[in-house]
Parts: sequence; structure tokens; C-alpha cells
Amino acid sequence: MATLITNELREAYLRCIYCVFTKAGELEIIVNETSSALDELLAEHKVTSAAFITASNPASQCLGDAANARRNEALRTNVTEAGFSYLRGEGRDPAGKWQSEQSLLVLGIAAADATQLARQHGQNAYVFIRLHSAAKLIEVNQSSG
Repeated sequence: MATLITNELREAYLRCIYCVFTKAGELEIIVNETSSALDELLAEHKVTSAAFITASNPASQCLGDAANARRNEALRTNVTEAGFSYLRGEGRDPAGKWQSEQSLLVLGIAAADATQLARQHGQNAYVFIRLHSAAKLIEVNQSSG
């Protein structure tokens, strides 16, 4: 099944504030912006990349809290089994139209692996971070063959 990402949905993803819960507090990731605090976090974990991803609300179709909790538990299991560590986070819509989504910042993952993980969990997009670079929204083509 192919998922169409409308301009409105893309804009919502771009406006979202992606929060990571760290020992020092919340760290905000803003798409298309660099962050020295995020660079420090990656360096602290001895990685050069990360992906902010959720399993909630696949294809941006709202599910209930219980279903999203099960989906995110499956995501955590997949990430751990693949050998990655992660920090918990939450995607927040500053306009309040969308409910916050529990998410993970998967540390040290390559873009290709993150894309596969997002596709596996029915996501339209995720945020990819490289050390000393702006965070990027990566759209996932759900049509696979």
C-alpha cells in the first residue's frame, strides 16, 4: 500500500518539536536546524547519527493509546534486538492538533536501517540526525516490492 504524504501533513511533520528525554532534561530537535546540544548528546554516546522514530499512528491514522503503546513496545523490542541503544522521546505538535506521540531516538543507526525500521512500523517519515548537521525529515515510501 502506498502512502501519500500531503503538503499539509508534511508541514505538520516539519513544525513538530521532537523532544528527547535526557538525564539533563528535555532536548528539542527541530527539523532543518543544527543543535550543539544534540551534537554533544551524540558525542556522549559515541555515535555520529541517530533517528527519531515512533510506531504510533501508522500512516498518520490516529489509533488509541493502548494500540499505540503496543506498537511502541514492538518498536523498542526491534531496536534492542538489532543492537541499538535508544533514548525515549516524544513528538509534539506546537499547534496542539495532533496528540503527542511516544518516540525513540535510536542511537548510531544508519539512514537505510532507520528507513527500513520506519517502513516496518508503518510510518510516513522520521527525523534523521548526523553529527554537526541539520536534522532532516526523511519521508518513507511505503510502496515496497
